[in-house]
Amino acid sequence: MKLKHIFAAALSLLMVTACNDDNTIGTLGDIELDKSYVSIPAQGGDATVTVKAAGDWQFDKVFQVITKKDDGTKDTTYNDTPTWLKLDKASGSAGETKVTLHADATNGGRSTQLEIVCNGQRQYLNVMQGDQTPQEATVADVLAGPDGKTFRVTGTVEDIYNTTYGNWYLRDKTGRLTIYGTLDKEGKAKNFASLGIENGDVVTVEGPKTTYGTTVELVDVTVIKITKAMLKLVETQSAPASKDGGDFVVKVAFKGKSVNPVIPDDAKNWLGVSSIKTFAGVPSKTVTNPADTALITFHCQPNSGSARSAEVPVTSGTTTLKATVKQAGNVQQVTLAEFRNQPVGTAEYRISGVVTKVDTKNGNIWVNDYTDPTGTVEIYKVKNMPAGLKAGDIVTATGVRAQYKTTVEMGDGTNHPVIEKVESAKSVTLAGFNAAPDGSELLVITGTVKEIKNGKYGNIYVTDGTNDVYVYGVYGYGAAKGSADRQNFLANQGIGVGDKITLVGPKTTYNGTVEMNGGYYVSHTKAQ
Repeated sequence: MKLKHIFAAALSLLMVTACNDDNTIGTLGDIELDKSYVSIPAQGGDATVTVKAAGDWQFDKVFQVITKKDDGTKDTTYNDTPTWLKLDKASGSAGETKVTLHADATNGGRSTQLEIVCNGQRQYLNVMQGDQTPQEATVADVLAGPDGKTFRVTGTVEDIYNTTYGNWYLRDKTGRLTIYGTLDKEGKAKNFASLGIENGDVVTVEGPKTTYGTTVELVDVTVIKITKAMLKLVETQSAPASKDGGDFVVKVAFKGKSVNPVIPDDAKNWLGVSSIKTFAGVPSKTVTNPADTALITFHCQPNSGSARSAEVPVTSGTTTLKATVKQAGNVQQVTLAEFRNQPVGTAEYRISGVVTKVDTKNGNIWVNDYTDPTGTVEIYKVKNMPAGLKAGDIVTATGVRAQYKTTVEMGDGTNHPVIEKVESAKSVTLAGFNAAPDGSELLVITGTVKEIKNGKYGNIYVTDGTNDVYVYGVYGYGAAKGSADRQNFLANQGIGVGDKITLVGPKTTYNGTVEMNGGYYVSHTKAQ
């Protein structure tokens, strides 16, 4: 059924419902609209509606906003108006009032439902703009298309992560797309299980595109067609193959005549198939055509480099899925600049740096070092977020090189980095720093650059207006003592007198002078 027909049916049902609701204008008459449906052309323009009310009235709950929660469920809240729709009046008094609605041009189609309230009674105004007919599209088309437009797309089901609302990923040859909410056969939400959709199935869905943060989604989709998979990934062994070489087992269920794994060309030098064992399914009264089972054993050669993996296509009948084979390897110790220059992949790296920012809620950490003092690298979705971690602490982490748009990351949504070591620093005032005992404890201070005593080696005074601290050397974390990497740091970063700077280092006393003996750079802001 075309979406415009679905919308018309829903609108008819809404109008019938309104006529039978004792709290609507059809019965009570405290508020009336000259129309309950308006359309604005795709090229943009105005539409008007006349409100006739027996008292003060206002638009209420005019735009539904879906908010995703950490557990994958969603809350519904309301905003004043959708960003694409402008109203010249949001409220009025008794009598007749003409309201003008305006929308700019759009390449797609979009709609919303507005609620108008008077004396506790409600009337509904449905606003549509542009063509609501779903466009046949690839994932790439959806990603590039306008928000609000309805798309119909076909692809393979991947990673169903909420089985109540039906949240999952759809993949075709052009990319992967988030499906956020799947309606059942009657158009109802929160009944995804009734559809019987499983990972590996090929489905056709249609729904409106939206962008949540940076994530492109089709929301509350209607399922048009389901082609059941002839092959399903059941399980893989929990640990990757040893870096010394060994076997990796993948278990699949299949309904084709056979199972055929194909080793990618770029993995043939270290990966092969050593055996495939199949077991026939046993029919029962409830399952007359059970799937057969195959145990595919992959053999990995010894690995002297970093961790590696391969996506191996496995085919049975008309269905192909990709089994991921992972092999452990050596972890490479790199600077942040070296990490930036690595390719995105599954190789594991170890980095160390000063924490510049922490997002505890989402498990993200930003760090810098002497090779990347202001760019920073994001450690994304940390597996073991240390309690109390803060700016100025020094961390060592291991993970894979990833990237989101232009943001360099350690870790992604599948491979979560691990914090191996934390050197905790204590935040103190400048007075607190001067009063602290000498020692190796790391202290974090923030102050204004009062004087640069030696620009080459970064010897400066910082002040809070009352107290001064002498810093004997400002440089990026990890720069070797006596190396050129410790020189001219201030000039290279554009740090001057009057700038506010945050540093971390130990307190010492030299010939009676209290000083921070080597201040690792955390961050700075230019003087206004």
